[in-house]
Amino acid sequence: MAFVERQWLARNPVLWVVLPVLGIAGYAAWQDPAGAWPLLAVVVLSVLLFTGALRTSVDTDGVRLVLRPIWRRFQPWAEVESAVVEPYRWTRFGGWGIRLGRGAIAYSVWGPHAVRLRLAGKRDLVIGTRDPKALAAALELEGVRVDRAE
Repeated sequence: MAFVERQWLARNPVLWVVLPVLGIAGYAAWQDPAGAWPLLAVVVLSVLLFTGALRTSVDTDGVRLVLRPIWRRFQPWAEVESAVVEPYRWTRFGGWGIRLGRGAIAYSVWGPHAVRLRLAGKRDLVIGTRDPKALAAALELEGVRVDRAE
């Protein structure tokens, strides 16, 4: 594989703000005799948040994205027209995770960097990355034209 990157959701500082809220919700659910389902929901959400990771890999077939533990996407090279290195603005997409924005779908767990894949006949695919230069270099090795519009 030309490029592999794993980003852990637990490294996102916003998650550490959510943690006390989950703790308070869990405590409130624990105190309620009928609160087994809300407590279970808080526990499941906490586990998903703290085990979540975005794995991006580039190989000869295309780009593979795995947002663990729930989502996978494969983007074949035949649909990729070009790529652009750009800043990731969470306000544009409404946060992190899998986000729908104007003309694009973003996969990001944290950070200010992204690479936008321009797709033929589909919404663009924005991939959050800690190392946009390495991702762009891997795309170029696979024959994708990359504009560095930072």
